[in-house]
Amino acid sequence: MPALSKHIKKQLMTLFGEQIPLSKAMQLSIASLEWERIHLKAPLAPNVNDKGTAFGGSLSAALTLAGWGLLYGRLAHEDIDANLVIHRSEIIYERPVCDDFNIYCDGLANDDWAQFTRQLDRRGRARVVLKSWVSGTAHAAAVMTGTFVALRK
Repeated sequence: MPALSKHIKKQLMTLFGEQIPLSKAMQLSIASLEWERIHLKAPLAPNVNDKGTAFGGSLSAALTLAGWGLLYGRLAHEDIDANLVIHRSEIIYERPVCDDFNIYCDGLANDDWAQFTRQLDRRGRARVVLKSWVSGTAHAAAVMTGTFVALRK
């Protein structure tokens, strides 16, 4: 899938840093932003817990920001002005994260995206379920299923 514009990636990174201070404290960065996937990175050091592994709250925030960021990028690409919120999420922590970590979220297929934007146009709000995960060596270390809601401004 094609990458979204560098301008949108930069805009999202600025938004993370200025409007979501936690992402700055976590030293979260955007490795790539494509039409159907976002890849975030975070170092372990500012996200560590008392056991020397990644703090669950940091993982939760990163997983949420991955889904939120992917939707933001796609809406920005189509010049759709909407507020995004997380409505519900469930996270399964499979194994500890002992190093710097990568977070991914896959977006909607084109038909599902079209349905999402149609619903947003008709009702002024739309919801979508996205799956985000923190990569481990061979398996996902944590997986979140999140329901995000877009509200037309």
